[in-house]
Amino acid sequence: MKQKRIVVWHEFDGQGDTSIQVLEERCAAFSALGHGEIVPEVMNISELRERLAKIHQGGEAPDIAFVPADMLSLQDQALLSPLDPWTVQAAMAKEQWASMQLNGRQLGVPLLRGNHLVMFYNRELLAQPPASWEAIQALAPGLQQAGITPLAADCRDAYWFIPFLTAHQGWVLEQGEPALYREQTQQTLAFLQQQLADGVLASQQGATQLLDEFIAGRSAAIICGEWIFNYLAQQMGDRLAVAGLPTLHDQPMVSMTSTIGFVYPGHSLQGPNREQILSFTHFMLNDESQRRWVSEVQRWPVNQRVIDQQMQTASPARRTILALRQQCRPIPLERIMFDVWYAIDVGLARFFDKRCDAREAAAFMQVCARNQIGSQLAALI
Repeated sequence: MKQKRIVVWHEFDGQGDTSIQVLEERCAAFSALGHGEIVPEVMNISELRERLAKIHQGGEAPDIAFVPADMLSLQDQALLSPLDPWTVQAAMAKEQWASMQLNGRQLGVPLLRGNHLVMFYNRELLAQPPASWEAIQALAPGLQQAGITPLAADCRDAYWFIPFLTAHQGWVLEQGEPALYREQTQQTLAFLQQQLADGVLASQQGATQLLDEFIAGRSAAIICGEWIFNYLAQQMGDRLAVAGLPTLHDQPMVSMTSTIGFVYPGHSLQGPNREQILSFTHFMLNDESQRRWVSEVQRWPVNQRVIDQQMQTASPARRTILALRQQCRPIPLERIMFDVWYAIDVGLARFFDKRCDAREAAAFMQVCARNQIGSQLAALI
């Protein structure tokens, strides 16, 4: 009998996101068992979000999507199948399970934890990590004279924008509604603009230029996701070190964090592939699969037994990354976050392209998010 074909959408797409190696290997390993052919399909996160949002209109749906927890906000558009509490068993803490619950329903199965931003720095250029923005500014003249960027980040990406916003005591939502047209948002935009003008900060595309410049030794430090650690470690060896984000005006820069796991679009758990889908889910939760995330690409899984074992031999950098997660805020799961992400991205582009000032950019973000422009556009594409 021909194996059933299970399609998995995911967004491990950047040159440095080595997570794709484990996912593809695990898909092949499960397929070899003869329980069903698992076919991973990669795309960038914006495309993944948009394609999931179109499923309720008759768009193509995978059997599984491997997503950050905030994509639960697409439960209606993506027609996500809920799970019965007894359907899947795994060795993870209750708060990990709860991270993929929405309105009392289990809509996903966590596989990884983290997904937060940290500061990577070059030991050959910085004797110790700058703990404050003032420290970065003090180091800047000497680094600039040597042709080195003090700190780089992807300033045009909404996820990178969040730590700067939190340091100005802002946040994306207030009582479940967009809170982007605030003084804090305007202050954050103005701060970024000034730091870029002064050369203390450089804005570089997160999946390519940011990494290439850092590896080449042309940036002393970068703000980037923990998911990139394995790639940087392979490329830089002992030059690489990890630290928390610096304080800014004595306020912490707080990144978002989330679990990453399986969701089941297009009501796939109510379809003919249910047993194969659940079988693959259990396979990805077993100790061997969970251990491979650590041993092969140095990411932290949700299986607590595996974490306890790995902590005994983990490098200081790996321990730091796990510990820094405790200083982060969970990504909001409200449905409006789809539109908030779109609004921030478009607002940042308008601002840095000098099509508007900080006040106008913040106002644009708020109107765009509140009127759900991102959702409307996704429905038309």
